[in-house]
Amino acid sequence: MGLGLHDGGAGAAKFFVKAGAKVTVTDLRTEKQLDESLKKLKDLPVKYVLGKHRDEDFINTDLIIRNPAVPDDSPYLKTARKHNVPIDTDIGIFFAALRAVTRRVKLCPVPIDAISPPQIIGVTGTRGKSTTATLIYELLKTKYENVVLAGNIRKSVLLELPEIIHHYKEECFDCAQHKLRDDEAIPLTCRETATPRHNVWARNNKFFVVLELSSWQLEGLKKHKKSPHIAVITTILPDHLNRYKGMRDYIRTKKLIYKYQTPNDYLFLNKNDKIVSGFAREAASKVVFFTSGEARKYQTHLLGDHNLINAAAAVKVAKHFGIPGASIQAVFRNFRGLEGRIELVSEINGVKYINDTCATTPDATIAAIATVTASCQPPIANNLILIAGGTDKNLNFEKLAKKITENVDLLILLPGTATRRLEKNMKKMLFHLPPKDEDIQRKRIKSRIKNKKLKVRRVNSIKEAVRSAAMYAKKGDTVLLSPAGASFGLFRHEFERGKAFKEEVEYLKISNS
Repeated sequence: MGLGLHDGGAGAAKFFVKAGAKVTVTDLRTEKQLDESLKKLKDLPVKYVLGKHRDEDFINTDLIIRNPAVPDDSPYLKTARKHNVPIDTDIGIFFAALRAVTRRVKLCPVPIDAISPPQIIGVTGTRGKSTTATLIYELLKTKYENVVLAGNIRKSVLLELPEIIHHYKEECFDCAQHKLRDDEAIPLTCRETATPRHNVWARNNKFFVVLELSSWQLEGLKKHKKSPHIAVITTILPDHLNRYKGMRDYIRTKKLIYKYQTPNDYLFLNKNDKIVSGFAREAASKVVFFTSGEARKYQTHLLGDHNLINAAAAVKVAKHFGIPGASIQAVFRNFRGLEGRIELVSEINGVKYINDTCATTPDATIAAIATVTASCQPPIANNLILIAGGTDKNLNFEKLAKKITENVDLLILLPGTATRRLEKNMKKMLFHLPPKDEDIQRKRIKSRIKNKKLKVRRVNSIKEAVRSAAMYAKKGDTVLLSPAGASFGLFRHEFERGKAFKEEVEYLKISNS
């Protein structure tokens, strides 16, 4: 249910087709809207119901795999429950399958130090999930051969499941009584004749799965009452409040990453985040704190204080698994960050163009502005041109409005509900600041606006936004795409928005060459 626009739905469908299931894909989006995802399922025997949902598809089936983006209270899911049809997610299926693998590994007589169950490292947080998960993945690869990265990083974890199962069939043991084929399950018991396949397991005996987990994906853990062995939480800030009843509900969902942990598990928490650090009081697992200072000893290309937190989390997890400092530094030296996250696209005639399309909340855009202005010498010595706006997620834009009035010289607004909310908050900031204790701040903001002549322009496309920015910008300026809103309306997802921005910048570069 819900093919979606990333790899999660397509990956799940592909997995079940290869497992021999008869798969029906149903999505409210049209074939045209889902073109990118449908290409990934080309030539597979899949039945499609697109542009609508039908009650019969939720009644006459053995299992429903819910895309995490589909709310759990969907009326179609209520219909399925009424008819006792089981509902799960790709994350839920993965954890259930892994539990079976772990149980069977423990029953095998090969010494436990020779065979280690899969190590699941789950990473969540409002910001920093992708960067942190990717860094952990890169760091673990310096010591271990069997490491995979999946989840919210635009790759279904179910696509990795066959490789994991194959690893434990072919690598863990070689039993004279059980010569395993690819289509055989791992035997529940093995005889005394079982022997380790390898004498040296320094690199091969562990299998790591690094999962980036969104709040929506974490919802899939409730059914199985299972949390990752290693849980990492970077930050908790307002997000997805158009999906959840409020911050308490959102935080409650984030807690699922450690809710079902045991005293044998580990929870890595950002000590600099008040909400995150507070989770330590109720965790059953071993708590390990990390702070931004732990990443400062390493040279990195990552910009911004928020990225220091991400790097620190990765460092702490890496050290937990015995990764030496030299290897950590080597990874940081080569890691340039992820696409769409404070990504320097190009410098044209002395003007920097930065793609931060993954900033879909006001807090993320505030961090981007702080990062860009701090990188100037001296800070805010040149103009900052911000391209923002998009679809609202029921978030508060007051702090962002203040940050813009203090630091941005030209604000270019894309259409959308978030844009209207931002404009409303900016007007409130400029003309309705509370008296007395805010008098000095109000005068400073109004003085800056008067002297710097803050401009606001409204556009209808990324093309228009980039060209307006280019006409205004001069040598030393920075053009920052950091929308503070979702991309729906103009684009299918934030990565398509970022791609459009990069294409326009590339066109600009060619035009100026």
